[in-house]
Amino acid sequence: RGSRIEFRAESFNTWNHTQFGGPGQGGTSSAGISTNLGSSNFGAVTAAWDPRVFQLGLKLIY
Repeated sequence: RGSRIEFRAESFNTWNHTQFGGPGQGGTSSAGISTNLGSSNFGAVTAAWDPRVFQLGLKLIY
């Protein structure tokens, strides 16, 4: 048996489109959009998902 090399490439959010977080649970803004009526941030987007990520891997099997 000989040696071989494996190459792997992965991409997440390839086109880098903004993905805002969803509404908070129970009136909180932890998920991205404040839903607490008494808050000065009501309706404001306060978080977004991760930006574009590329991952490369190389494995040598001998």
